[in-house]
Amino acid sequence: RAVGDGIYGIDQNGLCTFINDAALELLGYRRDEVLGQNTHALFHYKYPDGRPYPRSKCPVHQTQQDTQRRRIEEWLIHKSGEPIPVEISITPVELGENQGAVVVFRDIRERLKAEEQERITNVAFEYMQPIVITDRDQRIIRVNPAYTQMTGFTAEELINKTPRLLRSGHHDDAFYQKMWQQIEKQGYWQGEIMNRRKDGGIYAEWLTIAAVKDNAGEVTHYVASVHDQTEQKKTQARIEKLAFYDPLTELPNRRLLRNRLEHSLASLAREKHGGALLFIDLDNFKTINDTMGHAVGDQLLVQIAGRLREVTRKSDTVARLGGDEFVVLLTNLDIDPKVAETQAQHVAEKILRALSQPYTLAGRNHNLTPSIGVSVFNNHHKDADQLLKQADIAMYQAKDAGRGAIRFFNPQTQQRLEKQVQMELALRDALEQGLLSYQLQPIVNTAGKIVAAELLARWPQPDGSNTPPSEFIPLAEKTGLIIPCLLYTSDA
Repeated sequence: RAVGDGIYGIDQNGLCTFINDAALELLGYRRDEVLGQNTHALFHYKYPDGRPYPRSKCPVHQTQQDTQRRRIEEWLIHKSGEPIPVEISITPVELGENQGAVVVFRDIRERLKAEEQERITNVAFEYMQPIVITDRDQRIIRVNPAYTQMTGFTAEELINKTPRLLRSGHHDDAFYQKMWQQIEKQGYWQGEIMNRRKDGGIYAEWLTIAAVKDNAGEVTHYVASVHDQTEQKKTQARIEKLAFYDPLTELPNRRLLRNRLEHSLASLAREKHGGALLFIDLDNFKTINDTMGHAVGDQLLVQIAGRLREVTRKSDTVARLGGDEFVVLLTNLDIDPKVAETQAQHVAEKILRALSQPYTLAGRNHNLTPSIGVSVFNNHHKDADQLLKQADIAMYQAKDAGRGAIRFFNPQTQQRLEKQVQMELALRDALEQGLLSYQLQPIVNTAGKIVAAELLARWPQPDGSNTPPSEFIPLAEKTGLIIPCLLYTSDA
């Protein structure tokens, strides 16, 4: 409970002549323990840290000496030994020819605690994250330096304004209505919001708003703390770029291409459209790398990326898979496969023309052509890997056609390639198991003399038949599984 001011009087010797109940309660003594006692020796004999307090330095004693009134902050010692901070007023009193004094003191412990808390709060307010305080009508009454630094506005420009001054236009009225409904219901709101600095720059911030209420539960103020997420967003963007973009050309990489292709496939049935993959490989790129160096090769790849961006739509994805392989994902093509093929053909021809133009490398013009494989898809296709494989197969068809060509995927080609792969695996097994048989067929000259011999291979099958050499010999030559063997005889 609140206790009034303590009052006591002393005579010329510093002995207590009277003391009120408030003083006794504050100091913890009974009246008979104080009256007639030296008050300095009783409850003003030491400093708060325990050092002795000389009577000569006591302000009460000094008032007795110079008869000057004093009002200062001091401390008195409770009967338990605890120092009590007090605000003390000392008034000199004439006692005949002698000088006494009346002392009035007030316990200031709560005030000092409040002041300490305010100092801590002020330090936090001034030096921590941006903070803004408004009244119940959302008019700004206080901002800290971090907030003015973040927004670019001075405190004078913000005081008596509302935070609507910072709105960026990125959020509609419904957004703010929902935000304030939550504050009214729960007393706080937090979330990401886009605001505008004084210079017009848009920035992202993580905003926390808390309502301050009085004892009656009525809102008196709103306190908002802000965390500028600009640098965090930049860091996230850098991480995303490293994860999803090719560092050389800044094109989407295989991972991002795959994500977008899967998203396109998932939306085909719903949005009623088709798409296409264009697999692009540069003809003779290795020659430039080998003869002019990888740095020049990198310059060429950057130019290729720029030309691909120029001839495709913003809605399309141009990606670099690695090396000299690029893929263009076309979306929003016609649902009719024939029409979609025509649309994809048109884009492929634009790419072929653009990439076949001369390139300036190391001060010289160089010519290069692309081979382009195209795979058209609609809502019947669900597998991204299969589509990439089909476009890749079509690209190799374009290379086989003489390079600088465009070819569309067809299932017959894939079947033939799959059959070749199966035959290659079977041939390797046959070689490891020694299942092939060999015969030497003599080669004679016009005189009928044997001059050489041809090694003939036979590949018997479990059913007793033989795989025709015309099928597996070209495959063996292509895959490096055959070694030419010539048997020469002497003229003797």
